[in-house]
Amino acid sequence: MNSIWNIPFVVVDVETTGSDAKKNRITDIACVIVKGGEIISEYESLVNPHQSIPPFISQMTGITYDMVINAPEAESVFSEVRELFLDENTVFTAHNARFDWGFVNSTLDREGLNKLESPLLCTLKLARRLIPTKQKKNVGSLAEYFGIPVHNRHRAMGDASATAKFLIQLLEIAEAEHDIRTIEDLLKFQNKSIKHFVAPSETQKRVAAQLELLPESPGIYKFFDSRNKILYIGKAKCLKDRVRSYFHFDTFTSKKIAQMFRQIHKIQWECTNTELEALLLESKLIKKHKPHYNTVDKKYKSYPFIKLTLADEFPAIQTCNSIEDDGSEYYGPIRSTALAEEIVRNVQKKFKIRKCEGKLKPSPDKKPSFYYHIKQCYSPCSCRINAKDYRKEIEKIQAYLSGVPEGLIAQLEEQMGYYSENLEFEKAEKVKQDIIGLRKIFAKDERYPNSLNNSNYILLTAASAQERTLDLFAIRTGLLNEHRTIGRKADLTEIKKEIHSIYFNGQAQIGVFSKEDVDEIRIVSNWIHRQNGNCTTIFTEQKKESEFLNELESVIRNFVFDGEEVEAFVD
Repeated sequence: MNSIWNIPFVVVDVETTGSDAKKNRITDIACVIVKGGEIISEYESLVNPHQSIPPFISQMTGITYDMVINAPEAESVFSEVRELFLDENTVFTAHNARFDWGFVNSTLDREGLNKLESPLLCTLKLARRLIPTKQKKNVGSLAEYFGIPVHNRHRAMGDASATAKFLIQLLEIAEAEHDIRTIEDLLKFQNKSIKHFVAPSETQKRVAAQLELLPESPGIYKFFDSRNKILYIGKAKCLKDRVRSYFHFDTFTSKKIAQMFRQIHKIQWECTNTELEALLLESKLIKKHKPHYNTVDKKYKSYPFIKLTLADEFPAIQTCNSIEDDGSEYYGPIRSTALAEEIVRNVQKKFKIRKCEGKLKPSPDKKPSFYYHIKQCYSPCSCRINAKDYRKEIEKIQAYLSGVPEGLIAQLEEQMGYYSENLEFEKAEKVKQDIIGLRKIFAKDERYPNSLNNSNYILLTAASAQERTLDLFAIRTGLLNEHRTIGRKADLTEIKKEIHSIYFNGQAQIGVFSKEDVDEIRIVSNWIHRQNGNCTTIFTEQKKESEFLNELESVIRNFVFDGEEVEAFVD
């Protein structure tokens, strides 16, 4: 049985010249790989269809014949797409999946490539069984329902990216409300007949007065039974909308939620300043009270990390389940142990660092290891490389594991551009494959470093466009250290003192982290990645305190609300 969090989902979207998979052709394809509840890589390409594109399709997608006449041939594109499905556990996923599946397999067959035999998951079917019946289920409507901005709607990557993001949300609902934990159960569930469980009107009558008092604020809510026992704890970006949503439907598709609904006698809530604080409070309260209808997150879990043992003269890379104050650099937490181990294997394969763990005692009398002979290790144990040169390889790994623009992906893209400009297309293609392989393993949002040691930054989001206020979050080693809402005429004196205390106090960055800390890091990281670029981030890394404060003040002065530049916040 494979956990839904341990297997890869390749979310596919295609744009075509028509609706017939045999007669018509693909013009645009995007594949977004989801694993462990995260988007780990993306692939996109236009395709030369060698047939005309009807005007109404060009008008809808923005793809014209001029755009695809010099696009890559189908054989080239789909050879790369086929590689995404080499793992037999990979699940082909799409919205209205039969359409995309039919076009992809028809193209593979036409180009003499092996057709896909992967399991097929349809997010449309899944949504019909998980989301309230009155909610529209097309990509745009579901993205809006989950608060996911869609960029380039009706282009392959725009739709595939949105689908991948709400797929993660659907998986969480399936696990929480229907106890679905394995891919086998999920694939069966999508085809089950939809049952509707009646919501008794008595429950709504019992809590009608409380529903009228709900505030339009972020926070957590609790449902209680007749014996004052907590049935369920949830979080909300807007308490009024979220709690009332339970009482807007005559039926539920989840038997579990229907059972809980019948038992509700009282509602309590607690407001927070932000959605992030609501998420953190929800997690702590669920683990404290362990409500019957909260089936996940009832206890603190051990999540895997990737560890670079930088305190060693010749560092190694390995997985671990805790963070220690040992001078190492940590990456994570990672939801899936399988994904963490896959990353380590690929790093060890790509870079010539030692594969053994523990302290080394280099000696020229030692024989080089097997990996040295197959050119996968510099063999520091036999003194074939000095510590200084070995560190250069470690720095490459740090760039490899970080999504920051100065990292390896950016370097390779620059190199690929150089080869292309000089008409060295074979070399450019080889570098392109390296980039694709890198993104398959570990590619997150490029604005956020993956290393916890370097996860030190201020994040700014719009609190109220009408009031021109900002939410300021101070993140240190992945943990939320401080939150403030800044007004138009905010005095930054106190904030600057806080920033000094948090980031520039001379204390070590990484200490011993508890399971509670790791849980908070996971929640903060997930929330930040769900912001979809609707925030501004200022990193402390490699900056003097004065430089950091000047950049912060400049961002606040020039912050943009809904595309409108705002006059200075600070006098």
